[in-house]
Amino acid sequence: MEVDFGGLRRFVMAIPWGDVATAYYTTGIPNIEVFTAVHPRTYRRLRWQKAFTWLLRMQIVRDFAKRRIAKQPPGPSAERRASAQTYVWGEVRNAAGTILHARLRTPEGYTLTAHSALLLTKKILAGEGQP
Repeated sequence: MEVDFGGLRRFVMAIPWGDVATAYYTTGIPNIEVFTAVHPRTYRRLRWQKAFTWLLRMQIVRDFAKRRIAKQPPGPSAERRASAQTYVWGEVRNAAGTILHARLRTPEGYTLTAHSALLLTKKILAGEGQP
């Protein structure tokens, strides 16, 4: 589907993400889905992945993939992190059919995670929250 991130429209697809579990425990909402922006062409290619999943069970293919991954940097460069942004869009619906949307623009994900962890630790140490 396409999502309007506030003047920035992107094609998104559902992904299996750990946020689904943490979001359930923090909100109590039982049916959360997580999406990520992808190029529509990438989405079309990924739909064919099921036909090739058997290849990933072969040790030689897995070893090749691991070597390719190991050659990659562990994450984005400091320059990329400094200039990138993350756009978050949320939608909730209640039993009465009311739909609400929210949008948020944040620093890039690695930076946001580090800053959030430090901020939460500071608040807990100051007695403003519980771990």
